[in-house]
Amino acid sequence: MAEYWDVYDEHRNKTGALHRRGDPLGPQEYHLVVEIWTLDGQGRVLLTRRDLRKHFGGLWECTGGSALAGEDSRTAVRRELREETGLDLGDAEPELLGETRTQTRAFVDTYAVRLPFALADVHLQEGETIDARLASFDEVERAILEGAPWLAGPIRERTLPLLPKLRMFRAQAKK
Repeated sequence: MAEYWDVYDEHRNKTGALHRRGDPLGPQEYHLVVEIWTLDGQGRVLLTRRDLRKHFGGLWECTGGSALAGEDSRTAVRRELREETGLDLGDAEPELLGETRTQTRAFVDTYAVRLPFALADVHLQEGETIDARLASFDEVERAILEGAPWLAGPIRERTLPLLPKLRMFRAQAKK
């Protein structure tokens, strides 16, 4: 079954048009993407490894994906986390760290959330993710700052300018 996205203009206004995933976007067309940095009860960061058949296959990243037609950013981030990891945000409210407009014509909303879970609670989505792990915040921060080859490049590029906000989010979690 085809997946459809809402089409946005360059100012992030919905145009009323729909886009079928896999088709090229038209000139001045954008779509909405979400990603979420998930911290467990000990402040460790959930990373998932992309399916080898996907673009950037085999590399590690935070959870994320495209919003489906009719979804707002918060709805999409809840669905993506549940689909790709099996984790449910329940009453947890993700914090928006920032919005990025990419060269690939996407608006990316990056969130962070604290969620009590164990790695055993994570259930991977076939075709999307092939592994999961909990990394220390320091390891993830170093990977972002140094451009570690195991971290998917687009995640690093989008998170680097948001790193101060991610650090602040983590510091609040320790209180």
